[in-house]
Formats: sequence, structure tokens, C-alpha cells
Amino acid sequence: MTASASRSDRARRAARARWNNDPGRATAVTPVRARAASPAEMPYWLKRVDPDGRLPHDERVRRAVNARTDYYAHILQRARAAQHEQGARHEQA
Repeated sequence: MTASASRSDRARRAARARWNNDPGRATAVTPVRARAASPAEMPYWLKRVDPDGRLPHDERVRRAVNARTDYYAHILQRARAAQHEQGARHEQA
């Protein structure tokens, strides 16, 4: 048996044991769903642009979409700058 097959078998057994000891999947994943929203989720942005919920729904959604777009554009800009910097270091070496 290969090492990867052995790892897969151990992982399958661990997963089965985990679910054997739990009354249900819904109760197991509840803590994950209860944690704070992430930037990947729209409620995060809705709350961020209008924490008090005073804006009309359409305006909140418009602002949330713009904020999310800006966030991901900023991440992309930083990633490109890091790649450019990394490339410059390789050229100097």
C-alpha cells in the first residue's frame, strides 16, 4: 500500500469516527456559521457600509458591492506589487 493510500484510509477512518460521535452535522457546523462574516460574504459588506442599517436596501447593496470590489482590487494591486518586487530580487541575484 502506498503512503498516500494509507493517509487516505486514516483520514476516512478519522472522519467516520468524528461523525459517529456527533448527534448531527447541523450541530457540529453551527459554531462555524455563528462566527463573524468574512469578506467573501455579502452580509460582511452590508454591515460594514451601514452598521446601523439606516440606508435604504438598494443603496446599502450598491455601496456594499462597491466596497467589496475595491477590497479585492486592493488585494490584487498588493499581489502584483509583491510579484514585481519578487521578480526584481531574482533579477539582481
